[in-house]
Amino acid sequence: MSINLVQEHGKDTVLEQIYKEIQRVYLSDTRPWVIGYSGGKDSTLTAMVVFEAISQLPENQRKKEIHIVSSDTMVENPLILNYLKKNIEMMNEYSTKTHLNIFSKLVRPEVSETFWSLLLGKGYPSP
Repeated sequence: MSINLVQEHGKDTVLEQIYKEIQRVYLSDTRPWVIGYSGGKDSTLTAMVVFEAISQLPENQRKKEIHIVSSDTMVENPLILNYLKKNIEMMNEYSTKTHLNIFSKLVRPEVSETFWSLLLGKGYPSP
């Protein structure tokens, strides 16, 4: 079985069908969306597809807030953390420039709730 992502004789591509479904769900209610973003291939594709689908809607229909959330567990490699911060910054800049109502944020636990505090300080079992 093959999936054709290229338009054929006026039919919607699979990707266009996905955009339309995202738009349909987006417009179906006013509840905000929250999307988890790790910076990996799956969450990056999800964010990109949502950005593209919503950007195809007329600006007056882009009312729903979408929150893209990444978590700094405070055990990440600094290169990964910098990569996440840069991507979040780029998503926020693009959303602002194109009026998408998408807000990206990096969240951090309280110091008492960090991995190391729980493992060493409270004696939680290691993974």
